[in-house]
Amino acid sequence: MANESTYTQALLPELRRAGWIVDKLSDQFTAGIPDVAVTFNKTTVWLELKEIDKNYSEITKSRNYKLQMHENKKRAKWGRCYYVVHRQNVGVVEFWDPVELEQYLEKNEDASPWDGARARDWPTIIGIIEELAQL
Repeated sequence: MANESTYTQALLPELRRAGWIVDKLSDQFTAGIPDVAVTFNKTTVWLELKEIDKNYSEITKSRNYKLQMHENKKRAKWGRCYYVVHRQNVGVVEFWDPVELEQYLEKNEDASPWDGARARDWPTIIGIIEELAQL
């Protein structure tokens, strides 16, 4: 799997510039909680950031994959939690509901990123996160 830190270091300042409160939660010592919590307009959205080189199966190879998926599905049930996947090979960012992503990764069921949630530029990415916060 590609290095997430480069993408994370680029995304977080963009969210702050857009007026979001950004709390980076992940580090080398924590497992199972989303990487970032962002708050805007009285709404908090949990984001699990992933960066992949070629295909989504790289996500399942993470040592904490099952724990992350369990915790993110729990957060999505009671709040707003999404996987933000940067696909390096095609230069696009996709947003996934944890349940849909799990179906896609583990059960080979039909699933796709959240409708319309593919972006290549920062303004579109920020706009999608704002839209997800309002769902």
